[in-house]
Amino acid sequence: MGDDAVFPVGYYDLHPDVTLNFQLNRFWNWAGEPQMLDELRRVAASLTNYDEWVRQLVDLGERALGEGRMMAGAYLIRAG
Repeated sequence: MGDDAVFPVGYYDLHPDVTLNFQLNRFWNWAGEPQMLDELRRVAASLTNYDEWVRQLVDLGERALGEGRMMAGAYLIRAG
């Protein structure tokens, strides 16, 4: 993070499964990008099994990399 970066604070209710919710929060907290948090909120309900988890998070990560959002992309792909 740069000198003007803000350290992410908070734990969000992103998924009803506590283990998946923890993982989503963990990866978001490492990146701390507000757009990534919005994306995770948008797809969280569709993360109903691990195959879908991998597909959705890798897709989000590849999209983020294509937009030049390297930190978010790397963490989303790593989460997948």
